Amino acid sequence: MGYNLKKDNKYVFNRVVNDVILYDYNVQAGSAGHLGKSSVSIKIVPRTIDLIDGSKLQLGYDMTFEIISEQLYSAFEFDKLKNKQGLICLPDIPLWIGTTTGGMIRFNVEVDVAPGENKGQVKISGSKFGSKLNDLIGARWDGAVFEPWAVSEKGAETQSPITPNTFTYEYVLDTKNKWVEFLDPTNPQVGDDLHQVRIALLGNIGSGASESVNGEDVMGQRTSPISNLVVKLFTEDGWVTLLQGQEYGLNYINGYYYVLIINTSSYRLSYGSKIRISFTP
Repeated sequence: MGYNLKKDNKYVFNRVVNDVILYDYNVQAGSAGHLGKSSVSIKIVPRTIDLIDGSKLQLGYDMTFEIISEQLYSAFEFDKLKNKQGLICLPDIPLWIGTTTGGMIRFNVEVDVAPGENKGQVKISGSKFGSKLNDLIGARWDGAVFEPWAVSEKGAETQSPITPNTFTYEYVLDTKNKWVEFLDPTNPQVGDDLHQVRIALLGNIGSGASESVNGEDVMGQRTSPISNLVVKLFTEDGWVTLLQGQEYGLNYINGYYYVLIINTSSYRLSYGSKIRISFTP
C-alpha cells in the first residue's frame, strides 16, 4: 500500500494508492501486485532552452516514473511488458500516467534481488516528453481536466476548462493498431494511399467526473450513441477538420460504433496518417 503522491492541499494527491493497473497499449495487462509505502513516484521537470537575453524558454516537460512491486514472481509477467507501450492507471486518486492525447508510454523493467534478506522487487519505469502536462498525466485517460484538478486562480472554487464529457482519441493508421480496419486496400504497405478506412470508437463507460475506472471497459469499444463528433487529419498544415457526410461517416455495425473515412482529392490519406476523433456521449 503506497502513500506517495502527496500535495499540500487537502485533496487530489493525498490518497492511498492501493492498486496500479497496467495497460499493454489499450488492453489491461494486469496489476502491479503488492505495493510498499511510497512505491509509486512521478517526477516532471521543465525542458528549456537558453535565450540570448539570459532567460530560459520552456518547451515542455520531461517526465520519469517508477513503480515498485514487492513480489518477485511478477518479474516473469512484467518481462512481457518490456519495451511495450501502454498506459498506467492509479484508480484510487484517480491518475493516469500517459494519455491518449499525448501518446502511450514505454515500459522498462528492472529486478532488485537480495537473497537472504527477503528482498525481491520488480521496478517498472519509463520516461516521456510532453508539451503539456495532460499529455503526460491526467485525471482520465483522455487528458480531461475537471474537479478537483481544475481550480480557479484564487483556489477557492473549481472550474472545468476541459469537460470530462469530451472524449478525444488519436489513431495511427497502421497494422499495429487493432482498432483500425483497412477496407481499400485491405493490406496496405508503408507509403500506400488509403481509400477507405474504418476506425472503432472507444470509451464504453459512463460520463461525468465521478465515473468509476473499472477494467477494460475504460478503453472498450463504444456501444452507445454519441454527439458532437469531430474528425481531424494531421497534415503538413496541422490538424485539418474533415467534413461529415463527404469525407467521413458514422457507422453502427454489430452493436459497435465506427467512423468510416473516405479518401478524397482534398487531402491525402495514407498508411501511417494520424487521425484525431472527439465526441461527447
